[in-house]
Amino acid sequence: TTNLRQLCSGPGKLTQALAITLDLSGTRLGQTLSLRPAATPPNSTLIAAGPRVGISKAIDHPWRFYLKDNPFVSGKRL
Repeated sequence: TTNLRQLCSGPGKLTQALAITLDLSGTRLGQTLSLRPAATPPNSTLIAAGPRVGISKAIDHPWRFYLKDNPFVSGKRL
C-alpha cells in the first residue's frame, strides 16, 4: 500500500509487512523473529487498552493495546 496509515492496520497486514508466512507456523518465536523493546519505552499513561476488534469470544477482555492518539491504529479507539 502507499497509505502508510494502512500498512500494519491489523494482524494480517502486520504479518505481511514483516514477511511472516504460514511456512513459519509452529516455529518458536525466538528461532525466527526477534522483538526488542523500544529504545525509549512509551510512558504507561500513553498506552490505551480496549476490546479486540472482530472477535466474538472473550469480547469483555481488554486484549487490544495501542498508543493513544496514534494515527496508525486502525478501527475504533476507546
